[in-house]
Amino acid sequence: MESIEYDLKEGRIILYKQFIVWLGLIVLLTACGTNVLTFSGEGEHWSAKLIVSQTDKRQEEDFTLHYLGDDTESVGEFSYVVESVGSFSGNGATLNESGVLTSGGSCGGCAFTSEHTEIIVTIEWNGQTETFQLENE
Repeated sequence: MESIEYDLKEGRIILYKQFIVWLGLIVLLTACGTNVLTFSGEGEHWSAKLIVSQTDKRQEEDFTLHYLGDDTESVGEFSYVVESVGSFSGNGATLNESGVLTSGGSCGGCAFTSEHTEIIVTIEWNGQTETFQLENE
């Protein structure tokens, strides 16, 4: 390994080029990093996944809700609530042909979700209600 030597009055300090390069890369990657958290869970009729991407000042959320039954057309319009540090909801929502709803959002300066955040999903459809918790994967 090549080294660069600097003579100082108090002694010699040896800095290795490779060490400096690795240290610079670590600092650069840490400063520009994005933290991604994935939460998922399911009940008897529904499953959900929440992917949270965080940078220093911003959080983006991608939410997917899937109906587990066979007859997705019978669901019709429904409502859902996702309760966590930054709750969100939907009313009059409908599923696509595959029985899936996707939604997303972002915020800046909001309370950030952590890997320990409790996330509760509640869905109401056709006079029925189902509630379940999402767990960090």
